[in-house]
Amino acid sequence: MTSRKAMVIDDEPLMAEFIADVLDEVGFSCEVACDARQALQTLFKLRPELLVLDLVMPGMDGIEVIRHIADAGLRDVQLVLVSGHDVAVLRSAEQVARERSLRVVGVLQKPLRLSQLVEKFENVELASAQPADQISDEQLAAQLPEVIARQQIEVHYQPQVALDSGEVVGVEALARWQHPTYGFVPPARFIPFAEQHGLVKALTDTVLRRTFDDLNQWRREGYRFSASVNISGAYVDDLGLPERLEKQLWEVGLQPSDVRMELTETAVMEDLANSMDILTRLRLRGFALSIDDFGTGYSTFIQLHRIPFTEIKIDRSFVHLINEENDARAIVESTIMLADRLGMVSVAEGIEHSTQFSAMRTLGCERAQGYHIARPMAARDISPWIQQWSSA
Repeated sequence: MTSRKAMVIDDEPLMAEFIADVLDEVGFSCEVACDARQALQTLFKLRPELLVLDLVMPGMDGIEVIRHIADAGLRDVQLVLVSGHDVAVLRSAEQVARERSLRVVGVLQKPLRLSQLVEKFENVELASAQPADQISDEQLAAQLPEVIARQQIEVHYQPQVALDSGEVVGVEALARWQHPTYGFVPPARFIPFAEQHGLVKALTDTVLRRTFDDLNQWRREGYRFSASVNISGAYVDDLGLPERLEKQLWEVGLQPSDVRMELTETAVMEDLANSMDILTRLRLRGFALSIDDFGTGYSTFIQLHRIPFTEIKIDRSFVHLINEENDARAIVESTIMLADRLGMVSVAEGIEHSTQFSAMRTLGCERAQGYHIARPMAARDISPWIQQWSSA
């Protein structure tokens, strides 16, 4: 019996049953509801891994459902949004969900095609067999500080390759927590908690130290590539940070150019004066700076002018639609041209299919990462993966 649970909320019974039949074919156990308001209680009790949600329904529309899901704290449910409305409305609905910290894995315009649904549902990433959403905020508060202090947070790495040559040019360091009771706890669950409760500095220090050690080991194995580490706004408020990081690198035989600091626009905006001070001095010492999720902020172009970034990471929401929407393709193409004019490296994140890889290469993007290339992996698996990738 499958442990994968899904739910379909669509006010058209025939459409709901059609979607449910496809879900059943790819291994989901599915509940169907045609009344959104009545469906919420079932949804909260079922806690499915996947929810296929129609946006236009009488009584309660899909945007209202998204709000209730977020208010209930169902952060791990994966959403596929469907509607007969135009692409702009679907895109706005996706942004609403993301702003509420929900995970959207698909946006589909009606009429739906069987092949389209099968491809989307087969690529849904499975949640842990022991859902980490069962861990309460109280348990996080009690356990996370000790887990970080004991350096029990693991670091996995997702490779980044050059689109023209396929050469491995870097890895992105990603914090991972494998709970002994609840299994894999998603970063979207514990990182925001760490930021809210003053733990993010200790967490980031743990990730940086582990990354420096792993980079050093890869150097000894003959591999030379850089590593990027995600930095939150709470971390970029220590005026002594540039000197401290430089000292740590020299102690393990690395240089600042071996490391990229990835920041979102919101991280920079939290304390602009201090952020600009610290980031500029990081660049003066040779650290690379990457602006993550480019195109999703409110004043990104201003930040490109203010902060000496060296890399633009094109947000996955645009990359996923590169072959489906002219608007998304235009945004990606413009971003690549902007990066080139500013002397910055362009990186496509979230590459999941060979068609996206090819499209980004055709448009002149320099680097890429995503599941089509490799999923995040433990440090010990990087060298064998590089050997396999290089011989493919």
